[in-house]
Amino acid sequence: MVLRKNSIGEFLSFGFIGALTKFIIPMFFHWDFRKFHISDW
Repeated sequence: MVLRKNSIGEFLSFGFIGALTKFIIPMFFHWDFRKFHISDW
């Protein structure tokens, strides 16, 4: 049970981090470049 719980927790955390990086990093870069272009910096 402990081993299973740990593996599930790791899987969930890795999946969550993967999803975050997959969705946020491209958006973050796009928004950053747009902000740099639009704002005075």
